[in-house]
Amino acid sequence: SPEPDPATAADQIAWADWGSIGRRLHNLISTPTLGPVSDRAPTPAPGTVGNRPEPSTAAHALDRLIPHLPRALSSAASPERALNNFERFLQALPAPAPVLAALGDDLHILEMLAHLFAGSQFLTEILLRNPGYLSLLTERTGIAHLKTPGRFLAEARTATDPWLTGGNGGSTAYPAVLDALRRYQQRELLRIGICDLNGLLELPAVTTQLSYLAETVIQTALEVTAAQTGISPAGFAVLAMGKLGGGELNYSSDVDLLFLVGEGYGETHMRAYTRLGERLIGALTDATAEGFLYRVDMRLRPWGKVGPLAPTVNGYLRYLQQHARLWEKQALLRGRVVAGDELVGGAFIARAEPLLFASGPEAVRAEVYGMKQLTESHLRQTGRIWGEVKLGEGSIRNVEFVTQYLQLA
Repeated sequence: SPEPDPATAADQIAWADWGSIGRRLHNLISTPTLGPVSDRAPTPAPGTVGNRPEPSTAAHALDRLIPHLPRALSSAASPERALNNFERFLQALPAPAPVLAALGDDLHILEMLAHLFAGSQFLTEILLRNPGYLSLLTERTGIAHLKTPGRFLAEARTATDPWLTGGNGGSTAYPAVLDALRRYQQRELLRIGICDLNGLLELPAVTTQLSYLAETVIQTALEVTAAQTGISPAGFAVLAMGKLGGGELNYSSDVDLLFLVGEGYGETHMRAYTRLGERLIGALTDATAEGFLYRVDMRLRPWGKVGPLAPTVNGYLRYLQQHARLWEKQALLRGRVVAGDELVGGAFIARAEPLLFASGPEAVRAEVYGMKQLTESHLRQTGRIWGEVKLGEGSIRNVEFVTQYLQLA
């Protein structure tokens, strides 16, 4: 790679003492790593000593890279944060030399890494825990490919199938397979986030990919949980509501879910489906060293927190006819099946649809307006007025409520 112009580089390093930074970076790569490194990190290259390569090899690669760091880091939104995370990344590497050499050979990778380190601490932490995921950048094979739901599901099953079919049965298989699913999810979040931060995907594509990923994780977690409990998911449907239902999930969204059970099942089956639902929630929300999958909100079911976790289709339809408030019907406008028995879920949506549009335009307008006013009043009482882009006046919720009014009226 050509050396940067000295005058340009001088302007870019004004925010930092690069002599001091260079010495600190050299100290980092010559110091043995502390504590265990991720088992997904790159395997130490031949010619390494312990967790670190021979100092001269890594030092030479770093010497080649340092002249390019000012320009790369200065292109990021927060150069100081990018530098701090770059130092942490070096500490996480069991073998810095090949990584430093790769960054020196392709400065575009270095700039993309700087944008990641400056733009998202959440995504940065994924890479720090799993340095081997840098291959997303070094290989760059299909990183911005728009994956279909089927492609996501096939990959998730590939990640988890060895634990289910490879002789890893028993009580230890369930935690291991969920950890494998967590690793797959985090790698995909990192892939999508890198594309987002570097302008490789437009916003609608980002939210669609995040939604497909969540659907895949929920379906795979249900399959794993069903295998672990011995409870068949036939007759058990999982509907997504909210942002996931609308296909517009973001990186930090909860997933709003609704469980439904088909008709003709006795009390024993209903208890089993409730247990299956509880285990599925646990699989999605429980945190391990690998993190957790998603926060789950089940409050959109009939009667909210006090209602049955897995109501029957007919039971929910009766609730819609006799007790449901308009906001509950609004929520169902986004409802769609994302896991489990598609026939059960599809039949419910088809039968529920006429009930959603039973109110007249004036009644819908009055109730939608009243709900929005109630929300804004609560924000004022709690001092949450400024910056409320989701719930406040003129916020995202205004757009949602107007759109839903036009649908329901």
